[in-house]
Amino acid sequence: MIVRGLSPLRRAVQFLTILPVGHLSAPSPADLAGSMAWFPLVGAAIGGAAGVFGWFVGGGGLVSSIVALAAAALLTGALHLDGFVDTVDGLVGGRDREARLAIMRDSRVGAVGVVSVWFLLSLKVVFLTLLSGVPFIASMAVAAGLGRWAQVCSAYFLPYARPEGGTGKAFVDGSSLIALAAATGWSAVILFLAVWAGGLPVQACLAAAACVAGGVVMSGVYFRRTLGGVTGDTLGGVSEVSETLGLAALGLFLSR
Repeated sequence: MIVRGLSPLRRAVQFLTILPVGHLSAPSPADLAGSMAWFPLVGAAIGGAAGVFGWFVGGGGLVSSIVALAAAALLTGALHLDGFVDTVDGLVGGRDREARLAIMRDSRVGAVGVVSVWFLLSLKVVFLTLLSGVPFIASMAVAAGLGRWAQVCSAYFLPYARPEGGTGKAFVDGSSLIALAAATGWSAVILFLAVWAGGLPVQACLAAAACVAGGVVMSGVYFRRTLGGVTGDTLGGVSEVSETLGLAALGLFLSR
């Protein structure tokens, strides 16, 4: 009974990571959408685990930052990084909505996408090197959790852009206020724990949340205008950019 009750959490782990979760029946669109309530919690666990690994392997500084990001990419199968690359390729390479969506669906990676993800990861490394010890780990957890919360917000407030459907359609079409409220609640818990146990100042956590929220609003307006909504790729891209914004706020605040 308990295992069945945790199915939405297990589905969130199944979708967001490469970790085994045991046998689950084929998910319905409602099952997938319901799992979004747990996205911030799973994201924070990914970030926290990657932060612990990076810190203890590298001992701090540049090495820890690179190792932690590599561990996070491994745990997620680089799912959201792939979405970020495809999104950039489509937005830069397409002249209109249809062309942009077609490029994003293409599995090939363009030079612009490669360069953009290099810059994205470089920014994350720079901001992480400003952190050390427990705050380093806590910041990884906060940024990753807020990044998944940004996905839930984008899925709830924006329509799905592809008329023919796609990977993210079930999440977007089935998103609900209940899932958004739950995801927001988990994000608040993550921020509280980061302050209480992770040594992060309240102001730093609030700044990170504000930066991510602002990024969600701006990206939402942009995607609505250029694509007519969101896709699975743009949800991944939103997560990656939101993580970077969160790390920027935390790193810059704590290094003052």
